[in-house]
Amino acid sequence: MSGTVGDNVARASGVIASAGGGGKCLQVLEYSTTGTLANSATGWAQIGSVAQAITPTAASSKIRLTLSSGISGTQNRGFIRLYYDVDGGGYNVCDPYGATSGSRTTCHLNLWDGRRPVNITILHTPSYSLTNVLTYQVWTMVTNSSYPIYMGKEYTDGSSDTNTARTQTILRVEEIAA
Repeated sequence: MSGTVGDNVARASGVIASAGGGGKCLQVLEYSTTGTLANSATGWAQIGSVAQAITPTAASSKIRLTLSSGISGTQNRGFIRLYYDVDGGGYNVCDPYGATSGSRTTCHLNLWDGRRPVNITILHTPSYSLTNVLTYQVWTMVTNSSYPIYMGKEYTDGSSDTNTARTQTILRVEEIAA
Protein backbone atom coordinates (compact mmCIF):
# COMPACT_ATOMS: atom_id res chain seq x y z
CA MET A 1 0.00 0.00 0.00
CA SER A 2 1.32 3.44 -0.81
CA GLY A 3 0.37 6.95 0.18
CA THR A 4 1.70 9.77 2.29
CA VAL A 5 1.42 9.59 6.03
CA GLY A 6 -1.73 11.40 7.04
CA ASP A 7 -3.93 10.65 4.03
CA ASN A 8 -6.80 8.16 4.15
CA VAL A 9 -4.72 5.39 2.53
CA ALA A 10 -2.03 5.72 5.21
CA ARG A 11 -4.62 5.68 8.00
CA ALA A 12 -6.23 2.56 6.58
CA SER A 13 -2.84 0.82 6.62
CA GLY A 14 -2.32 1.63 10.31
CA VAL A 15 0.34 4.29 9.73
CA ILE A 16 -0.44 7.41 11.77
CA ALA A 17 1.50 10.65 11.68
CA SER A 18 3.29 11.85 14.82
CA ALA A 19 1.62 14.64 16.78
CA GLY A 20 4.76 16.79 16.62
CA GLY A 21 6.24 18.64 19.61
CA GLY A 22 3.25 20.05 21.50
CA GLY A 23 0.39 18.50 23.40
CA LYS A 24 2.24 15.46 24.73
CA CYS A 25 1.64 14.46 28.33
CA LEU A 26 5.02 14.62 30.07
CA GLN A 27 4.01 13.55 33.58
CA VAL A 28 0.94 12.84 35.72
CA LEU A 29 0.73 13.21 39.50
CA GLU A 30 -2.31 12.72 41.68
CA TYR A 31 -3.57 13.33 45.20
CA SER A 32 -6.47 11.16 46.28
CA THR A 33 -8.36 10.51 49.49
CA THR A 34 -11.39 8.52 50.53
CA GLY A 35 -11.70 10.70 53.63
CA THR A 36 -14.45 13.26 54.06
CA LEU A 37 -13.71 16.98 53.94
CA ALA A 38 -15.63 19.99 55.22
CA ASN A 39 -15.10 23.75 55.16
CA SER A 40 -17.28 26.42 56.74
CA ALA A 41 -15.05 29.43 55.97
CA THR A 42 -16.81 32.51 54.59
CA GLY A 43 -13.54 33.56 52.90
CA TRP A 44 -11.42 31.47 50.53
CA ALA A 45 -9.57 28.66 52.37
CA GLN A 46 -8.05 25.30 51.48
CA ILE A 47 -10.39 22.37 52.06
CA GLY A 48 -8.68 19.54 53.93
CA SER A 49 -5.23 18.71 52.65
CA VAL A 50 -6.19 18.43 48.97
CA ALA A 51 -2.95 19.49 47.26
CA GLN A 52 -0.52 18.21 44.64
CA ALA A 53 2.95 19.53 43.74
CA ILE A 54 4.63 19.16 40.36
CA THR A 55 8.01 20.28 39.01
CA PRO A 56 7.70 20.86 35.26
CA THR A 57 10.30 19.10 33.13
CA ALA A 58 10.04 21.42 30.12
CA ALA A 59 9.86 25.17 29.56
CA SER A 60 6.44 26.70 28.81
CA SER A 61 4.45 23.58 29.65
CA LYS A 62 0.79 23.88 30.51
CA ILE A 63 -0.71 22.08 33.47
CA ARG A 64 -4.00 20.25 33.04
CA LEU A 65 -5.83 20.16 36.39
CA THR A 66 -8.68 17.77 37.11
CA LEU A 67 -10.70 17.75 40.32
CA SER A 68 -13.15 14.88 40.82
CA SER A 69 -15.31 14.35 43.90
CA GLY A 70 -18.81 14.51 45.23
CA ILE A 71 -19.84 17.77 46.94
CA SER A 72 -22.81 18.67 49.04
CA GLY A 73 -24.20 21.39 51.25
CA THR A 74 -27.51 22.57 52.63
CA GLN A 75 -29.17 25.97 53.09
CA ASN A 76 -26.10 27.65 51.69
CA ARG A 77 -24.10 28.60 48.65
CA GLY A 78 -20.70 26.94 48.27
CA PHE A 79 -17.95 27.87 45.84
CA ILE A 80 -14.82 26.02 44.64
CA ARG A 81 -11.61 27.45 43.18
CA LEU A 82 -8.32 25.85 42.17
CA TYR A 83 -5.28 27.76 43.45
CA TYR A 84 -1.55 27.47 42.69
CA ASP A 85 1.75 28.52 44.22
CA VAL A 86 5.13 28.85 42.49
CA ASP A 87 8.04 27.95 44.81
CA GLY A 88 6.47 29.39 47.96
CA GLY A 89 5.63 32.75 46.40
CA GLY A 90 1.99 32.77 47.56
CA TYR A 91 -1.24 31.27 46.27
CA ASN A 92 -3.22 32.69 43.36
CA VAL A 93 -6.40 31.50 41.68
CA CYS A 94 -5.82 29.48 38.49
CA ASP A 95 -7.04 30.96 35.23
CA PRO A 96 -9.48 30.44 33.61
CA TYR A 97 -12.42 30.90 35.97
CA GLY A 98 -15.79 32.67 35.87
CA ALA A 99 -15.80 36.29 34.68
CA THR A 100 -16.52 38.98 37.22
CA SER A 101 -19.66 41.05 36.89
CA GLY A 102 -20.87 43.33 39.67
CA SER A 103 -20.42 41.73 43.08
CA ARG A 104 -20.79 38.15 41.83
CA THR A 105 -18.35 35.53 43.15
CA THR A 106 -15.86 34.23 40.58
CA CYS A 107 -15.12 30.53 40.86
CA HIS A 108 -14.57 27.27 39.00
CA LEU A 109 -17.76 25.69 40.40
CA ASN A 110 -20.65 26.63 42.67
CA LEU A 111 -23.24 24.69 44.67
CA TRP A 112 -26.59 25.75 46.01
CA ASP A 113 -28.30 23.53 48.59
CA GLY A 114 -27.84 20.02 47.33
CA ARG A 115 -25.37 17.45 46.19
CA ARG A 116 -23.66 16.75 42.92
CA PRO A 117 -20.68 15.06 41.38
CA VAL A 118 -17.78 17.36 40.55
CA ASN A 119 -15.48 17.05 37.58
CA ILE A 120 -13.56 20.25 36.89
CA THR A 121 -10.84 20.25 34.23
CA ILE A 122 -8.88 23.35 33.27
CA LEU A 123 -5.72 23.92 31.24
CA HIS A 124 -3.58 26.26 33.32
CA THR A 125 -0.70 28.29 31.83
CA PRO A 126 1.51 29.23 34.77
CA SER A 127 4.65 31.35 34.60
CA TYR A 128 7.62 29.46 36.09
CA SER A 129 11.31 28.60 35.78
CA LEU A 130 12.42 25.02 35.16
CA THR A 131 13.43 24.21 38.74
CA ASN A 132 10.26 25.72 40.30
CA VAL A 133 7.80 23.56 42.20
CA LEU A 134 4.16 24.32 41.40
CA THR A 135 1.72 23.37 44.15
CA TYR A 136 -2.00 23.17 43.42
CA GLN A 137 -4.75 23.23 46.06
CA VAL A 138 -8.55 23.17 46.23
CA TRP A 139 -10.10 26.11 48.09
CA THR A 140 -13.74 26.59 49.05
CA MET A 141 -15.94 29.28 50.52
CA VAL A 142 -19.53 29.37 51.80
CA THR A 143 -21.95 32.24 52.35
CA ASN A 144 -23.08 31.04 55.80
CA SER A 145 -20.56 29.44 58.19
CA SER A 146 -23.34 27.47 59.94
CA TYR A 147 -23.68 25.29 56.82
CA PRO A 148 -20.38 23.82 55.56
CA ILE A 149 -19.56 22.59 52.10
CA TYR A 150 -18.58 18.90 52.06
CA MET A 151 -16.41 16.91 49.68
CA GLY A 152 -16.41 13.12 49.66
CA LYS A 153 -19.71 12.82 51.53
CA GLU A 154 -23.27 14.05 51.55
CA TYR A 155 -24.42 16.51 54.18
CA THR A 156 -26.94 13.97 55.58
CA ASP A 157 -24.32 11.17 55.64
CA GLY A 158 -26.52 8.65 57.44
CA SER A 159 -24.69 5.37 57.97
CA SER A 160 -27.92 3.37 57.63
CA ASP A 161 -29.30 5.40 54.72
CA THR A 162 -28.81 3.59 51.41
CA ASN A 163 -29.62 6.83 49.56
CA THR A 164 -26.43 8.57 50.70
CA ALA A 165 -22.97 8.03 49.28
CA ARG A 166 -19.32 8.68 49.92
CA THR A 167 -16.89 9.37 47.10
CA GLN A 168 -13.18 9.54 46.49
CA THR A 169 -11.68 13.02 46.03
CA ILE A 170 -8.95 13.30 43.37
CA LEU A 171 -6.77 16.23 42.31
CA ARG A 172 -4.75 15.25 39.22
CA VAL A 173 -2.04 17.45 37.67
CA GLU A 174 -0.63 16.66 34.22
CA GLU A 175 2.26 18.45 32.55
CA ILE A 176 1.42 19.06 28.89
CA ALA A 177 4.23 20.04 26.50
CA ALA A 178 3.86 23.43 24.79
